[in-house]
Amino acid sequence: MRKINFTVKIEDNDLIEYNLIKTLENLLGSSLTHYKKFPNVDHLKEDKSYKNLLKIKNNATLQLERYINDNHNGLS
Repeated sequence: MRKINFTVKIEDNDLIEYNLIKTLENLLGSSLTHYKKFPNVDHLKEDKSYKNLLKIKNNATLQLERYINDNHNGLS
């Protein structure tokens, strides 16, 4: 089994979002198991605490990906 994750940037519009999700559900059926709507964080870009937390998160993500890659058993 494979998981594929992608991010789509759309206009801030509930109808467009609804139509996108419905189209994906029609196309993918039950294979669409999760989607997440990201909050707009533009106002936090210069916030020191936000920047620090983002740095910690990105480092943890990198470490996790390296661990997974190092321990991958070669099977897809």
